[in-house]
Amino acid sequence: MRALRQTVVVTILSGRALAMGNPPVSEPLQFDIAALKQVDPALIAYQEEAGIPVPGGVPRAIAVTEDGLVVVGTDSAVMALARDGKVRRRVKAPDAISALAAAEDGEVFVGMGSRVAVWRAGATALTPLVTYPGASIVTSIAVLEDGLAVADAGRGIVVLADRAGVEQHRIGPRSADGRSREFKIPSPYFDVVAAQDDSVWVVDPGGHEVRNYGRDGRVRSGWTQRGARIEGFVGCCNPTHVALAPGGKFVTSEKGIERVKVYGPSGEFESVVAAPSSFTPGVTGLDLAVDADGTVFVTDPSAGRIRAFVRKEMP
Repeated sequence: MRALRQTVVVTILSGRALAMGNPPVSEPLQFDIAALKQVDPALIAYQEEAGIPVPGGVPRAIAVTEDGLVVVGTDSAVMALARDGKVRRRVKAPDAISALAAAEDGEVFVGMGSRVAVWRAGATALTPLVTYPGASIVTSIAVLEDGLAVADAGRGIVVLADRAGVEQHRIGPRSADGRSREFKIPSPYFDVVAAQDDSVWVVDPGGHEVRNYGRDGRVRSGWTQRGARIEGFVGCCNPTHVALAPGGKFVTSEKGIERVKVYGPSGEFESVVAAPSSFTPGVTGLDLAVDADGTVFVTDPSAGRIRAFVRKEMP
C-alpha cells in the first residue's frame, strides 16, 4: 500500500534579523511535510557518537557541568552521568523534572512544575529554593553571574532573580491584564539561556524568534528565521529548545519536524546537527546542552537516552 503523504498549509515568513516593532510580511504557502523532513546530507555537519543510557527513567531535561558530567532529570530523579554512562551521583526528586541548569561552583538548579530547587555539591537531597504562583510552569533555567533567569511558560514571563530565587526584574506580559504579551507560548516550550556578557537569550516559540535581554529586563537585539526551507522554523512553537555553543553560536531543536540545527551569532543558518530521520517521528522534548568542546547533547525521551553529536572532521 502506498503511504499517504501529508500536505499542510502554513504561513511562511522570510528569515531575517529581527527588527523590533516592524511586523513581518507573510504569504500563504502549501508544502508536503514528508518532503520537508528530507535533509540534504551535505548540510549535516555532525556525526553521532555513542550516547548515554539513562537508567530508571525518561530523560526530560539536561545540563553539562564544568567538569564534563552530563546532568539529566527524569520523572523522579536527577543524576550526574559520566560519558561512559556511569552514575556519579543521584538524588530523588518529588516531581518530574522540567528544567536543569549547572553553575560553575557545582550547584545544579532544578525546575519541577511551579518550583525551583537546588542540588548542592555533596548533598543527598534537593533544597527548595522558590515556589511560584500555581499557574506557573518552569520550563527553563539559566545561571547568571550572580543570579538566575527562570522561564515560566504558565505565566509567560522570565523571572530575573538572585541566587536565592528572589525576583529582581521580570521579562514578560506588557500589560497588567495579560492581554498583550511579550511572548507567544502555545505549548509548554519556553527556553532561556545565559550569554557570556550576562545578558539572556529568550525564545519566543510562537513567533519563531530568539531575543536578547539585558539584566534590567529590556530587549536589546534579536533574530528570527521563519519559513519552510531548512533554515526556517515552522509550526505553532519552534524552536522548542536552544543552547549556546562555542563562538557564540546557537543550537536549536524543534518538534513537528524533529531536527537539531546550528545558527551563527547573528542567527544565520549554518548546518544541521541531526535530521528528522535520526529521531522517532513525533518525539518531543529534545532538550539541549553543549559542552566546552562543542559536543551537542540531546535528550531523546523515545529512546530513553542522551544522544551525543560531534562535528565532522573537514577534509
